[in-house]
Parts: sequence; structure tokens; C-alpha cells
Amino acid sequence: MKLTPEIAQFLDYCYDWYGHGGVYDHGATSLQIANCVLTHLNNPDREAEFHGDSLDREHVREWLSKIYGLEEIRKGVAA
Repeated sequence: MKLTPEIAQFLDYCYDWYGHGGVYDHGATSLQIANCVLTHLNNPDREAEFHGDSLDREHVREWLSKIYGLEEIRKGVAA
């Protein structure tokens, strides 16, 4: 798959949400996010076209959980 400007921007968008220090910090690395974006894009069961929006971002979050077991890191919350 070719890295288009749209996909590159979406990778950055996902990292801003799920990467270290992100809005919903999952501690995901750029490589983990890239893998999950590719998994999402290549998913034959994907029901909607890729738009690089919040719906696509949420699917990437689901793949981060399924593939890597990542969840949001809650700072200052006792376990």
C-alpha cells in the first residue's frame, strides 16, 4: 500500500490520540499505530470507505486493543 498524504496525516492524527501523551494515551508507538492502520485499511470486513475521520480512528483503537492489548493509561487513578 502506498503512503499517501491522506494516510500520513491519519497516522499523525491517530498518534495524537493514542500515542504517548495523546488525548487518550494508550502508550502506542508509531509502529504499532501504523500496523493497526494497515490492518484496518486491509480488513475485508470493513463496512465503510476510509475517510480518515473519527470512525476510522476508533477502529484503529480497537485494533490496538485486539493486537497489542493496549488500553487507555489513566494517570493518577488508583487501580
